[in-house]
Amino acid sequence: MTPRICHAANLFWLSLSILAVHPGQGAEDFDVALTVKHGKESQTARFESVAGRPAHARAVLRAKPAEKIQANWTVKRPAKSVAEDVLVHFFVVRESKLGQKEVPKLAPEQVIVESALTMDFPENGAANAQISFEVLNPGFYLVRIETSHTGTSELDPPFAALELEVTP
Repeated sequence: MTPRICHAANLFWLSLSILAVHPGQGAEDFDVALTVKHGKESQTARFESVAGRPAHARAVLRAKPAEKIQANWTVKRPAKSVAEDVLVHFFVVRESKLGQKEVPKLAPEQVIVESALTMDFPENGAANAQISFEVLNPGFYLVRIETSHTGTSELDPPFAALELEVTP
């Protein structure tokens, strides 16, 4: 299995590992976790199975321009069968305001970091990555990891997201 990786970013480092995890429930579900930090500050967002979508507002991490920011994500498939051709998509994109409901369009001039890979998840498999980046301009940014797979709805993919507020 060879992941196909595409990326466009100012500055980032991507490390991918495949590992075994504990057995779980749903046949096509994915558990998604995202942690974003700089220095000693961090925020975490989770999505645990299709029925586990959080109903609360996204967490906000505050940073200064040009601070090194590190995102760590994990996608687990707690199922006992293989999921083929799963797209795992991570991005940081500028948004107009905190709490913006719609996902901004991924226009090249608005995207800070983007990575995508298509992979097969073995039985009870997982993938994770660590991505480091800097945001040079003040503003509001959506940080999101999502999956797309024939067993999940394209309109409602399993994802984890939080917001980054960059102030001078």
